[in-house]
Amino acid sequence: MARISDENSNLIELFAEIAVPRRENGPALAEPWILRTYPNDYSNKEVLSSVPYFAYPCAFKCDVITHFSFVLTNIKSKWTFGYCRHTPDSDTCLLILSDLPWHSTFFKILDHCAELAARQSSIPLERFLEALYNSEIPQPGLQLNVTYTVEDIKLKEFSASCPDHQKLPCIPEDRNITEYYNAISPANMITIFASMLNERRIVMVSEKLNRLSACVQAANTLIYPMQWQHIFIPLLPNTLMDYLTAPMPFLIGVPQETFDEHVKVNELGEIVLLNVDTNQLTTPFDDVSIIPSDVLHQLRKSFKNSSSLFGDGLCRAFLKVLVMLIGGYREALKIIPGEEISFDREAFVANVRGTSKQLFLDNMLQLQIFQQFIESRLDMFNRGERFTDQFEIELNHNEQSTNSRFKNQYHEWTSTMKKEGGALIRAVNPKVKSAISKGRQAIRQVRQKISAQASQLQNSTNNFTNQTNMISSMINRPNSEPSSPKLPPIIKKSISGNFMPTQTSRTVRYVRNPRHQSPSTSSASNMVTKNSKSSSNENEKLNSSNLSIRKSLSNGINNSQVSGLEISESSEAEDNDHQNDLNRQKSRKNSDEELENIFRIRINEADPRSSERKAENGFRLALPPPRSSTSSLRKEKNYHQHQMVINV
Repeated sequence: MARISDENSNLIELFAEIAVPRRENGPALAEPWILRTYPNDYSNKEVLSSVPYFAYPCAFKCDVITHFSFVLTNIKSKWTFGYCRHTPDSDTCLLILSDLPWHSTFFKILDHCAELAARQSSIPLERFLEALYNSEIPQPGLQLNVTYTVEDIKLKEFSASCPDHQKLPCIPEDRNITEYYNAISPANMITIFASMLNERRIVMVSEKLNRLSACVQAANTLIYPMQWQHIFIPLLPNTLMDYLTAPMPFLIGVPQETFDEHVKVNELGEIVLLNVDTNQLTTPFDDVSIIPSDVLHQLRKSFKNSSSLFGDGLCRAFLKVLVMLIGGYREALKIIPGEEISFDREAFVANVRGTSKQLFLDNMLQLQIFQQFIESRLDMFNRGERFTDQFEIELNHNEQSTNSRFKNQYHEWTSTMKKEGGALIRAVNPKVKSAISKGRQAIRQVRQKISAQASQLQNSTNNFTNQTNMISSMINRPNSEPSSPKLPPIIKKSISGNFMPTQTSRTVRYVRNPRHQSPSTSSASNMVTKNSKSSSNENEKLNSSNLSIRKSLSNGINNSQVSGLEISESSEAEDNDHQNDLNRQKSRKNSDEELENIFRIRINEADPRSSERKAENGFRLALPPPRSSTSSLRKEKNYHQHQMVINV
């Protein structure tokens, strides 16, 4: 059974200030009592009646600021951790109860509470406790940030780092492991470790409450991934001395003063006794010799290099030992597709080579700490969860071949569960069904939110496009250097000139210079025309330009020698044909449908010199008379030149 609750609703359960009367320069005389609590309506009478005795477990003199912890066990065998702060020459003690084993974090919170409690007004402390109580529990390894107000104006923020329980405790960050490493020798550490693996009755004593509680907590940490399943009291108050005579296994820390006054060692029976202050250990058992020799050699070897024990080195040394001892549990798992995963006790022992190791594992099967370990692993496997804790990671590094075989079997089992709809998984854990429905509902909400955002983004994009097109249509293109019109695919040459697209009734043709014209392009010439609306001002300018050019033609200027633009001058015979062409054009009702892909250009008539500029690639502009598109077509036939008519 897991001893740490996984249903934490609040960061803290209770804050209390506890007082005790003292005589001058001496220990406390009377029983302690509670001065104030937060929340004010906390109603657990059993806790309220026992907490003062854990805060003052014995009569002691506090010379320096002292932090220590204790543990309360509820009816469900879950642990609640208590954190205390004593101040020299003070008649009160500050205390916090929480389901979280965050020793360093809560000790820092108590220091901040002590600073606020020292003020004349109690308002800052109450507001801090209110903000702390309502704060969300941070994820492992992140920062705890608490923001509260002072005098209704000033905002203050408190922050503290939270431990990451997916990692091993480190030296010196973890207070418990650091204190245990400094106080206990490697030989005594190994002896306590072996005694816990045999579930002995273990007592630790010390004059310092902080050292005593830290060493008891650290001893339980070093048997990870297992947890102590029996009586666990890091700090025993005077009112609970009867627990020392219990016939069941226990791990208890007793203050030295209490032990000397109220305990007779001969009446305790067979116990493992460790004096933390003097590092002296007495035991009637030889539990160390039961550990297989190769495992024991590996553990002792890790202590030879003291520098390697810093960080998570000390915890990892004991973790590797447990991987070597119980890591073979994977080979004893019965993984049958469509059935619940189970554990084969006989196979767990039979798969191991060596008589000493088989005897050790046979004894482990009888221990509650190992049974709790197997039950927790089976529960997680049957729920289809992946193992990412440090034990499984270390096991993967230690046994690659076994790990690969186990992964294949478990992958096949999970695939079968998925095909069958996960009926067995939901049957094993009733909470899975509700969790799946909540997960699906959350996914639907996320999809709806994404769809709404995408629709909003599309509408914004359309509005922006419409506004851009409107603005572009309102801005006139410059007359200096427009982009060249795109030629049909057959003609791959560029056209340049000082002109801009506009809507006029005049027809402008690009005519290839005969000197640059090839036969292929001449035979493949294509003509398109299209009429559009024109303004009166532009017609007048074009007519005046035509008149001036006709006069120049009458003076003997050759059409083929005009630089830049050639004018399609109509003769008298062509004028007669013009009327016939117009009549013929009226009968062609569908001719407008063939006039597509028109290049509209605007001749910059404001600058007459631009009309005389020669185009690139042998092209010249020829301007026919107004409304003379049909005559121009006939004139094109006479020229037998490649030309392209553009309606402007």
